[in-house]
Amino acid sequence: MVTLKADYNDPDIGTINAQTTIYTPPNFSLPGVTLTYARPLFTSSPTTGVVVISTGEKSSVTLEFITPSLW
Repeated sequence: MVTLKADYNDPDIGTINAQTTIYTPPNFSLPGVTLTYARPLFTSSPTTGVVVISTGEKSSVTLEFITPSLW
């Protein structure tokens, strides 16, 4: 099994992450890919928006809004 990861961070556009896992025979299958894009929603706010797209056996799309704790 080999896991490949890549990260790209640009203050103007946000952060992009990509990850996949490749299995060796006899368990070889087409690898799923997870792409994550995160960026601040507003320049004056610490709230971050995140979109996660996963492919593979259980494909999914996730939207997250992350804010600092008030406590």
